[in-house]
Amino acid sequence: MTEYESKSILIGWLGAITTFLAVVVALFIALFGDSIKDWFTRPIIKVEYDQRSDRCFRSLVPIGDRVQEFPQFIPQERQCFRLRVSNDGKRTARRVKVVIDLYYENKEEAERFEPNALKWVGSNQETIDIANKEVAYINLLSQITKVNEAVDKIPHNFFVIRWEIFNFTPRAIAWDRESRKYLIKVIVHGDNFESKEYWLQFTPNSNKDIFTIGDLRFRNALATY
Repeated sequence: MTEYESKSILIGWLGAITTFLAVVVALFIALFGDSIKDWFTRPIIKVEYDQRSDRCFRSLVPIGDRVQEFPQFIPQERQCFRLRVSNDGKRTARRVKVVIDLYYENKEEAERFEPNALKWVGSNQETIDIANKEVAYINLLSQITKVNEAVDKIPHNFFVIRWEIFNFTPRAIAWDRESRKYLIKVIVHGDNFESKEYWLQFTPNSNKDIFTIGDLRFRNALATY
């Protein structure tokens, strides 16, 4: 075989291989191109809590507030604990919803409760859209820090903790509860990103004064999708 014939065969093989690879790539793009694009442009939800931030940790003066089972005591001030939910992806996160469930520190389910959606700050909807680079806040819990009676008149089991769920219609759920250690399972989900479960912990202040603000922190790494 001459050198010319060898080069011709090699060129022919290279052309065939190039054509084959081009067909494979084209087929791969046709089959998976949209999925790859969706992955790279997906919403990336980040959930944070920063007690140094006024937007996460803010007091308010409630109006017309009544505590379950203790209507005779009128709250005059509450401390709000809010989660910061941001979208660092390249696409709007659709119909984002945050659901909580309550447990005691031994992971026993809290009685008179079941999974409930939380209420977004500034919205009367259970779900919201979060555009890319946008930040939203959602109410998690509030703690009464002042009432209309002297502290020595308040029962030790007074419900100072309120879980700020979306739906407060009566249905045998205790959204107002006593001060104690709680484990909070949080699930964030939406129409176009995968759901994520993670845990937070609320711990009362150690001085045993139920009106002294407690501590909230994550039990695991911050959730990123």
